[in-house]
Amino acid sequence: GLAITAGVLFLYYSFMSSHSVEKTRTIVFTTIILSNVFLTFASRSYTRTLYYTSRYRNNLASLVILMPVILLLLLNFMSAAQALFGVVPLTTREFLICFGVAFAGVMWFEVYKTGLWKER
Repeated sequence: GLAITAGVLFLYYSFMSSHSVEKTRTIVFTTIILSNVFLTFASRSYTRTLYYTSRYRNNLASLVILMPVILLLLLNFMSAAQALFGVVPLTTREFLICFGVAFAGVMWFEVYKTGLWKER
């Protein structure tokens, strides 16, 4: 949680000084949504990595990925949703920044679990 918070606060600080409030809100919201998707899969086991837990059968996994993706698509392409949430469309570059920060904020734990698993 601290790594995700640090990443989100870094993005907030970086974008707030040079972008609109709406753009900053969109960046932060997108990063939090993506972080939660990654966290859902990273938290399936505290000792086994995604390499092993991805083999576990879970019927809801596709729904866990699909629902946030639909939400982010609606927020990026549907003006009514943008007005409702007070967000603006992201460029591909901005989305990739959100994706990278969310990925790094969660996947460091996968690296940690790899080291933890080897000790046993």
